Amino acid sequence: MIRCIALLLLLVTSAQADALKVGFVDMPPFSWQQEDGTWTGVAVDLWTRTAESAGIAWTAVKADTPNGLVEQLAAGTIDVAATGLTVTAERARHVDFLPSFELNSVGIVSRPAEGLQFWHLLAGLTDAAFLGMSVLVVSLIVVFGVAIWLAERRGNPGEFGGGHHHGLGSGLWWSMVTMSTVGYGDKSPRTWAGRMIAGLWIVMALVLVSVFTGAAASVFTQRTSDTVAHTWSLKGRSVGALADGSTQSWLRTKGVKARGYPTSIEGVQAVQRGEIDVFAGDVSMLRWVLLEQYIDDLEVLDGLKQERLSLAIRPGLAQERDLTVHMLQVMASPAWADSLRAHGWPASEMIH
Repeated sequence: MIRCIALLLLLVTSAQADALKVGFVDMPPFSWQQEDGTWTGVAVDLWTRTAESAGIAWTAVKADTPNGLVEQLAAGTIDVAATGLTVTAERARHVDFLPSFELNSVGIVSRPAEGLQFWHLLAGLTDAAFLGMSVLVVSLIVVFGVAIWLAERRGNPGEFGGGHHHGLGSGLWWSMVTMSTVGYGDKSPRTWAGRMIAGLWIVMALVLVSVFTGAAASVFTQRTSDTVAHTWSLKGRSVGALADGSTQSWLRTKGVKARGYPTSIEGVQAVQRGEIDVFAGDVSMLRWVLLEQYIDDLEVLDGLKQERLSLAIRPGLAQERDLTVHMLQVMASPAWADSLRAHGWPASEMIH
């Protein structure tokens, strides 16, 4: 009897020794611990399905922050980090990553902008497309202003004659008035060469004004769009992000100091309370929080930077190939898509 018990204990101890140590962190909706001590979330579900498919035993280990998981992987104290870790070059120097399960971008949650803000317009004036079109318009005004002056200065000295300063100024004035279709009529060409230049300029100006107006409208619309965020829009505003996360570190490189919050839910709630102006993070995560918390007075702005999310493993893990194959199979299965929808996950690259 004693030998049987000893053999059973040996088998249990051996099984526990072979089990992978899987690290989790409270980072909803990817992973969070429930009241009964079990873990749930989209990344947890992905890991559970993958481990079950591969026949791999595992035990759970809790960490405080995402970077804490990476440090434990690099130290070899855990084998897998099962949450939504952003794949970065710095992290890839210390740990390995399984296939990305989410192709997304970093965005912000903020209150909807009220009206057209002056700084939006001012920023739009520095847009490369707007500046390029402006240079083209000014150049053509000068070219046709000089051309009409050269054609009319002798045949129409009353309107385009006189010294270079007066005559050239009259030509530029006529060119601007003609392009803007104002048509004061105070100066008009009388020579056949001048009228040919004027006819060509009138036709070109009609097209040019239409193109310039469209380009300007496009730039200002982009700058004031409700779906696009820019790093320049964060300057001078109070910003939040997940504490000790990749977004907080990246914002720091852009000169934006972001206050750290333990979870995305707490960060979004801080925006609601007016504690901070915006909260930055994974767009799918932010949209999930708004849906999960029934928040309809905030909006998600996309486009700060592109990112990939993945599960990470310690370098040299023997089960890496098996985990990779089975994870890809899980992500291609209808059951995975159903699981995401069951978690209330917003439509993204994760649902094919």
